[in-house]
Parts: sequence; C-alpha cells; structure tokens
Amino acid sequence: MPHRLAQLLTSDVPDPVRGDAPLLVPTGMAAWVASRLPDGHAMRAALQPHRLSLLARQMVQRRNVVSLLAGLAEVGVECVLLKGFMLAELAYPVPGARPYGDVDVLLHERDLPRLLEVAARLGWRDDGFSGNPGRWNHEIAHLYSPDGQVRLDVHRYLLYWAAGPNRRLLGLTRAFWAASVPVTLYGVRVRRPSWEDAALHVALNRGWTGDAGDTRPADYVDLQVLLSLPGVTRGTVTARARALGVAWTWLAFLEGCDPYRREYRYGDSTWAARVRRAALRDGSTYPFMLAFMRLHPRLLWRMALAAPDVLAAGLALRASRVSVKSGAGALRDPRELVRQMAQGTPPPAASLDPVLTQGIMQGTRWLTKLVYPRSPGVCVPLSLATFRALRRRGFPAVYVSGVRRTEDGGVIGHAWVEGPNGPLDDYGEPMNRFVYRPVFEERAGVP
Repeated sequence: MPHRLAQLLTSDVPDPVRGDAPLLVPTGMAAWVASRLPDGHAMRAALQPHRLSLLARQMVQRRNVVSLLAGLAEVGVECVLLKGFMLAELAYPVPGARPYGDVDVLLHERDLPRLLEVAARLGWRDDGFSGNPGRWNHEIAHLYSPDGQVRLDVHRYLLYWAAGPNRRLLGLTRAFWAASVPVTLYGVRVRRPSWEDAALHVALNRGWTGDAGDTRPADYVDLQVLLSLPGVTRGTVTARARALGVAWTWLAFLEGCDPYRREYRYGDSTWAARVRRAALRDGSTYPFMLAFMRLHPRLLWRMALAAPDVLAAGLALRASRVSVKSGAGALRDPRELVRQMAQGTPPPAASLDPVLTQGIMQGTRWLTKLVYPRSPGVCVPLSLATFRALRRRGFPAVYVSGVRRTEDGGVIGHAWVEGPNGPLDDYGEPMNRFVYRPVFEERAGVP
C-alpha cells in the first residue's frame, strides 16, 4: 500500500482529510499541500496557518541572511546558496511552501576569515567550530544570527561523504562552483547552483552522506519543482550526472523518486539500499571495504574504541530476548535496559571534549551499521551503545524514546540520544522531537 504522505505529494491536486494533519504538520509538508489546495477545499483553512507560520519564519530568516550576504558582497566574498533556503527563495513558485532548518552556503575555505570578520561585525555568533580545524569535515563554521533565529552552516565541500576519498568531493565541489549562476536576492548579488546541479544535490544527499538511504518528504517536491523550471528535464540532469560521474546515484534515486512517473517510494528500505549501493559504485574505484580500511584508519580506531559499548548493547538486547534483526520480541520495560547501560559509569561531568564526542558518535554509528547490516532500523542498539559510550566518559547523555502515528493508525517507535540541553550535532538527528512524541527520557544521575 503506498505511503499516504507519498499519495498526497504525488497528486496533481492533493485531497487531504482531517486525519492527514498529524502526518503533514510534523513532516513540514502542510504548507506545500496548503499552497496547492483550491479555494473552498475543506482542509484549506486548517492547513493555511501552518503555511503562514512558515512564511513568517522564512521572512525573518531572509532578513538575517540577506544582511550577512550584503556584508560579504561589500568585501568581495562570494558564496553559493544551497539546499532548503536556496530552493525556498529561488526555485519554489510560491513563498512559504518549502520547509527548512539551517541555512547552508558553500564557501571557498580561503574566504573563511573574511566571513567571520563580517559576521562578527554584524553581531553573528560563532559557536567555536570554525576555530577547530581538526573537527572540520564538509563544514567549516556554524554561525548564529543576532536574534538567534538562523543557524548558518558554512560548507567547504558540497556534502559529507565518509565512504571514499576527499578528492571526489573536491572534484564535485569545483564542478558545482564552476556551473553556479550569479543571481540577485533582494538587491544582493549571490550565486546559486545550476538547476541541474541542484537536482543532483538532492540525490547525492540521500546516497553519499550520513543520511544515506534516508529520504525526506520534501525530496519529491524539490525534484518536481526543479524539473518544472524552463530548460530543465530528466535528460539534462542525467547528462550532467554522467559528466560528473554520479549517474548511478541519480538513476537509482529516480527509481523511487520520479515526478515524471508521479512515483515516490517514501520509506522503502529496498529502494534506499539500492541508492546506497549506487553511491558506492559512483564514489569509489576500489572495493568498498578496501577503500574504507585504506582511507579511514582514524575511523577504524574510533570503531575499535566503540566496540565494548556496541557489544554491551547487543548482549543486553539478546538477554532481553529482543531480536533486532528480525524485529521480533519486545522489551517489558526499556528503562531497565537503559539504566543497565549506565551502571558502573562515573558521575556526569559538565562537558566533554567536542573532538572526543564526534569520535564516539562516528565510531559507534559505523560499527553498529556493520554489526547489523541487514536490519531495517538500528535505533535501539545505536542509541544504547552511544548512551553507554558517552556515559562511560562522564558526559551527561540523555536517552529518549518516542513514538509517532502512521497513516493507517499504527504506531512507530524510535530511540535516540541527546545532550543535557537538547540534540547533539554529531548524532545527526536534530528533528526527532518534531516527528516523535517522547514517551520517556532517561537522564543519567536523575532518579
């Protein structure tokens, strides 16, 4: 049975009912669906406030970002707008229809000092990431607007890829820069990717990054909007993909996300696996594990450090008669299992070194993927192992378990780890509380 959300997004004229609101609102798609409803539709009045709220947020973010871009233009610094903010401002046919979180820009690494100087002069706050090159990956700075409404992620590479050499990312990044187009955004000269590159970026973000295989509800609409722009077709994007050497990723992504066929296999794990395999075929000229071992000795060391915690989580799950691979069985009281992970750990400290935190998260995530390669979901062993690994080093990790309703009335559970003040960047799941309703939280040292 097709996913109800996919049905709504792939319809020329969606026909939502009141029971669809809990599905549309948490995923951010209420605004887009509202923009496509005809006058007089029964759900237009119910969904329109969500669009107006998104529009108001977009206006606030636009004011902050345009001010910073104007300051950069004054000192001759160019950047390329990426992802959600760029699409919302320059591609979508109506304002306030494309949800997004952070604002992403692509910057030449040599221009970072001037960006930081301009941002500081305008009152933007740097969280310190820019001053620690040892932690840099595809991003080199995180900046926050004076009113706290915008987080700007500054990229030196187009995306994050942990499965192959950086030379591939560098080549793609240079190609995107070369094909980027100068535009005017509210009187300020900036750059955007070519529309073909913007479409490829959607597929690459789902195949090459830490989100590998995990599609987002907006992916289908993004492609639909981009492929409807003048001169942009599947053929032009495919030709560009072949020129960049990413055709396998693009074609695999189209198998499950294709506006021409009105098909979106949202949540299909089989399709997601095909996209991941295609990305490896595009991205590496070596067998995957050989390249992995050759190019990432640091990651292998991090995985070794995480091994005791992944092993402890697996043994605890087995002892509780929970089969992660088959999905059979159930925990009587998940709190007991979480508390077991924290037994014998030291009292919580105030903070943990950011480099160590990143290493713990990365090593635990990759080792968990290798231990459970065919599992459709590894949130429980991953969250348990991460919680234990952080607690063993004195970090006051918070274990959270939540649920959400499915379109057919069922319930889906999820578990994740946060810091004492909210989501952890390196855990990579910042929107969980918007999608899942927390059922319980386990805070170390709190009865």
